[in-house]
This record gives sequence, C-alpha cells and structure tokens, in this order.
Amino acid sequence: MMPTLGELEEQKKLLLAPLLEWTPARRSFREEPEAWSATEVVCHLAKTEATALRAARQNIAQPHEVEKQDRVNVRFLHRLFSTDRRVKVPEIASHVLPENNPDWDQVLTEWQRTRKELETFLSTTPEGLQGGIFRHPSAGWMDLSSMLDFFAVHMQHHCFQLERIAAASSHIL
Repeated sequence: MMPTLGELEEQKKLLLAPLLEWTPARRSFREEPEAWSATEVVCHLAKTEATALRAARQNIAQPHEVEKQDRVNVRFLHRLFSTDRRVKVPEIASHVLPENNPDWDQVLTEWQRTRKELETFLSTTPEGLQGGIFRHPSAGWMDLSSMLDFFAVHMQHHCFQLERIAAASSHIL
C-alpha cells in the first residue's frame, strides 16, 4: 500500500530528529575522505525526491507504460534498499549526488519545499492515475504508488548509512 504524505513526513522527522541534536562538526564528519557526511546524505535524499517529483510533473500528462520488467526491477530495488548493503548512485543519476559540504539549513529548506510541492502534486493528481510517471535509472518506470514507496525505502536505506556515521562520529561533540 502506498505511503501517505503524512507517513513520509513522519519517517523524515524520525530520520532528522537525532541529526538536529548534532553539532555542525558532527553533521559534517566523514568516516573516510570519499564517504558522505550526514548533511550530504540528507542533501542526497532531498535532491532525489525533487528530481523524481520534477519528472512526475513532466510525465503525468502522458504516463508511460509500466512493463512487467519495471515491476520486477522495482521490487528488487525495494528489497535491496531494505538492507544495509552499500549501493552507489548510478552515473546517469549523478545530478542527485550531494554537493561537497552543503549548508545544513539550506538542505532542510529545500527538502521542505519539495515536500510542499509533493503535497500540491498529490492533491491535484487524478485518482486512479495509471502508468509510469517517474523513471528510476536502475529500476525503470514507476507509477505514483511505486514512486512514493521508493521515497520511503530510500529513506530507510540511508538510515543504515546514518547509523554508521553516528557510530563513527560518537566522539564528536
């Protein structure tokens, strides 16, 4: 069943709650030079949702057929993202990579803006919309329900990463 905007907001709130207590130094901490900081993880989540929503708005007038292989790929992606296995962003989706040392407050503002736009999009989307409105670079076409499920599992997946960062940065006040 497709998560509601309220459920996505609650999940986001739970993801952000501990990070709001961290110092800027801890939110900027990287386990390794090429690893992401907590702020960069949140930036990536915000950029991914903004990108998907932009695509959905463009494709809603003429949704694409969601093939059987798309559905299989989406299920595989959901299973993979339900684990703590590390996954690289596909090169074709490099636009959702975080900036180097993004501003925490700006990242939160952008994510909140995207969520407001998502709220508007959901309130104006016809019930019973069929077809793919967002094409994930690895999984393929997703309908609205699959896209919202992706947002939820994507946050869940990055919670594992944030837990690793939290453990590695526990010495930083």
